[in-house]
Amino acid sequence: MLGEVTLQINLSAGDLNYAHLTVPALISQHQYLKKRLLVLDCLKPQKTKIVNPELKYPEPEFSLRIKKLKVLVEDFLAKGLVSDIYFLEEGDPFIKKTLNTYFKNFVTETHEYGGIGIISYLAGIELTKTKYVLHYDGDMLFYQKAGFNWVESAIEVLNEYTDCISITPGIAPPTTQLTRTASFEHWSENLKVTGGYKDKFFSARQFLIDKDRLYAEFPLFRGIVLLETLLVKYLNRGYPRSVENIFFKRFSTAGKFRFMMDSHNCWVLHPLDKPLTYLEILPFIIENVNSGVVPMEQEGHENINLEAWLEFFKIKSKNHAHKLD
Repeated sequence: MLGEVTLQINLSAGDLNYAHLTVPALISQHQYLKKRLLVLDCLKPQKTKIVNPELKYPEPEFSLRIKKLKVLVEDFLAKGLVSDIYFLEEGDPFIKKTLNTYFKNFVTETHEYGGIGIISYLAGIELTKTKYVLHYDGDMLFYQKAGFNWVESAIEVLNEYTDCISITPGIAPPTTQLTRTASFEHWSENLKVTGGYKDKFFSARQFLIDKDRLYAEFPLFRGIVLLETLLVKYLNRGYPRSVENIFFKRFSTAGKFRFMMDSHNCWVLHPLDKPLTYLEILPFIIENVNSGVVPMEQEGHENINLEAWLEFFKIKSKNHAHKLD
């Protein structure tokens, strides 16, 4: 069963300052998966109303960041941390072919209107040779209870629910204050069931997906997905939509759901912002997340509460110093 799963992680230029920490941490929690694909998006997004790539990703800084990431990724490969790497670069015929496979001629851009990758997500799915793809964005942090194999449990859920399109770990650290939803921030319609929640939303941050079930939903552009895409393209308002949005609209109208696992056994954390203070204590955060330890203020919240972690770091540091005296 696990031989049919590929761990797939995406990186882009913005991940340079922390990828050397987050990628090995994700891999260490999934040692039982031998197929590990890392996709590096080397492309600049196209210009939109809110993104000017020449200003947001100026040269030579952008190219230098990509060059450094390539060295890091190739080092991961040499050390056996990943089994395969792929660089998405300008002029690669694979890009046009993959966009056509998923979106036909309705979307030809490589990034969504806010500058986030489209092709990197699709490539992560298409390049894998296994039935299941387990995807993480390169900035995600992950916890898994000792002795618990969340991937095996996720596949069991897929086998139980034929209308389940994807699985995610718990989307926030557990808290006793929540019983009917997965996090304080979660907004979409969901239903508590044994072992987790049935949810209408599809998140691109992290997911385990059955490729056969995904392909069964092709063509993706029909109904509300097609209508919305044509409207925003014609009106030049938020075009193109994200992979997350397209998948969510397509799957929900088809009556599919994603399953969010119970967060007591496995969960993720996501940093909305990565200031210098976050980067400085990131090793500390990873160490504690790996052990299932978070500040009380972080419980039940999907995105990292930096102030809580900074205070937690000071307290732990003081306690450690006291023990050494």
